[in-house]
Formats: sequence, C-alpha cells, structure tokens
Amino acid sequence: YIPMDGKKLGEANVGLVSGQEFKEEYREMGVEAFYERALSECSLMKELMGPDAKRITEMSAITDWAYTCEQTAGPGWFLAGDAAAFLDPLLSSGATMAMLAGYSSSVCIHTALTQPEKEEGAAEFYRENYRHMYEVTRDFLHYFYAGNLSAHSDDMFWKARSVLQLSENVGAWQAFCFLDNTLPGNPHPALKKQIHMYEQFMDQLDHPLERMQEDAGLQDRIQTIEERTGSEVVDMVLEDKSVLVLNGERAQSWSVDGEDHVLVPVNGIAFDQERPIFSSTSSWLLGRNIHPLDEEAWQLAQAVDGKRSWAEVLQCLAEAKGTSVEGVRVAATEQVQQLATERLVYIKAAGEA
Repeated sequence: YIPMDGKKLGEANVGLVSGQEFKEEYREMGVEAFYERALSECSLMKELMGPDAKRITEMSAITDWAYTCEQTAGPGWFLAGDAAAFLDPLLSSGATMAMLAGYSSSVCIHTALTQPEKEEGAAEFYRENYRHMYEVTRDFLHYFYAGNLSAHSDDMFWKARSVLQLSENVGAWQAFCFLDNTLPGNPHPALKKQIHMYEQFMDQLDHPLERMQEDAGLQDRIQTIEERTGSEVVDMVLEDKSVLVLNGERAQSWSVDGEDHVLVPVNGIAFDQERPIFSSTSSWLLGRNIHPLDEEAWQLAQAVDGKRSWAEVLQCLAEAKGTSVEGVRVAATEQVQQLATERLVYIKAAGEA
C-alpha cells in the first residue's frame, strides 16, 4: 500500500507480490481474479482501503522483474541505480545500491578524466565490484524469502523473529550464539569488522555486553572469541618445515582515496567471497573487500602457495632480494607474525592436513 505523493488526496498504489509457486494458479485464474482473491483475503489491506475504495486505473502485471545488466561500465559510460540492476526493494536496497554506485562511479570517472591511462582499469573495477555487490544483496534476499515462505514455526527464520520479541536475555543469548558459531568457523580478514558490527548490534539491545559476563555459561565463549581476535598469536610455532597458507586470495585491485576522489592501486588479500558472513555491500564498490598489504608483506604473500615450506619461502624471498636466507629471516618472521595475528595467514606443521 503506497500513498501516491502529488496525486489527489487518498490515492494509493495497491500491489501484490507473489512467488513462483503461484505461477500456474494465476495463469489459470487470470491476473485480475488472482489479485481480487488475494485482496479479499487480506483484512489489513481492506481496512487501509476502506469500504468506498475504487480502482481508477487499469491493472497491470509484470513477471521476473529483477534484472542486472551484463556490463555496467565501458568506454565513456557508467550505469548506476536501476539502470544497472534492480532487486526487491526490501530494506531500501535499491536506494543503497544507487547511492553507492553513484559515488563509486563518480570516483571512477574522475580517475579516468584525470588519469586517462587508468580508464579501462577503473571501468573493470566498477563492473566487477558492482556484480559482487549485486550478488551479495541477491543472496540475502533469497535467504530472507526462503524463510518467509516456510510455514513451519521451528524453522530458523521464524525462530529468529520470535526470539527478538522475547524479554530478558534471550535476544542477547541468541545473538551471541550466532556470533560464536559463525566466527570460529569462518575466521577470515573481516574478523575485526565482524566483532565491531556485533558489538554495535548488541548496543541496540537492552542487554549490554557487561551483563552477559554474569552468565557463567557464556564466559568460556567470550574467552574463545577473545583468543581468536586478540593482538597476540598464542603458541605460534614457525619452523623451517612449517607450511604457510593464505586465508583468502592474493588480489591486485583498486581502493577509493576519499580525499582526492580517485582510485589508487592496492595489493592484498581478498576477503573470502564464498563466506560473506556479516559482509557489507558497500565494501565492494568502495574497494574495501581487500585487506591491503605493504610492499614487504605483499612479496611474502606472493611466495606463499600453501605448499612451500617456510624454508622454501625464505629461499624465494632471498633470491628476489639478492641476499641470503639469514638476511631475510628476521624481517620475514615478523611479517608472518603480523599476518597470522590478523588471520591472513595460517601456519601448519609439516604433514598437517
């Protein structure tokens, strides 16, 4: 029920969104009969419209109305907002995507105008990251409606909705369980951001983190997460036979320089795209989906392939710098310690699966 601004007082757009499972039914009944039946079964809508409501325009219907363009940028042009893609307007996702795309495309255009040699790279950055932003939003919508379609009260979606309406510490407990189950199973470079987002969420509830400490059953969980996100790497053993594994993919892309309003190159580790837990759609079009590495850390990351031993990695670094293994060992070890602390690198003992 959408009041029509600027029209005659009392005019509104009354629409029905149905799922694919009703396709055959409304084909057999006809769109108008299907709509009228749905309207007659919705007491809230009848109350909003009142007994004297009448239709003043012809009924129209569209199907498969979500879309995305194959290309969102090219030589001399960028698409933003509904021109590029359209999804369900749930939670105003369309406005969010349009504003982010507008800002990101303006940065890309300014980059192309001031540094013409970067035009193709800027367009590719925009195309790829717009696609990722669209996919993250689409996957969320699929999950949301999958929960909504279920009539089973014990399914996760309905449990979550009912939990948030309960009193005492149930909401805090469930939120913490979600965090505890998610982060240990999905430790990746966005971990610090996830913790921050969780704390922001908890601040909006009537159960601040301090009160959770009173529950002995939660203390062990809190300690586990603190250990996983602490500033120190506990019992890190780095031997010549150890194998380093990157937590993510090496990536060379661009990031947004907000002050100069241009794209700047960035080398780093891309967040795991297969597990976008707590991911933010804005991270893509702002170039924040990559954990940036300085030149030394980037050289180290390039030598790590998940198969080479630490001794072999040191040998690669030494050859690249034209020095001895011992000449690079101390600095490289410090780099590994920092990367491991940030969960960008895992250290496996030789022979460990």
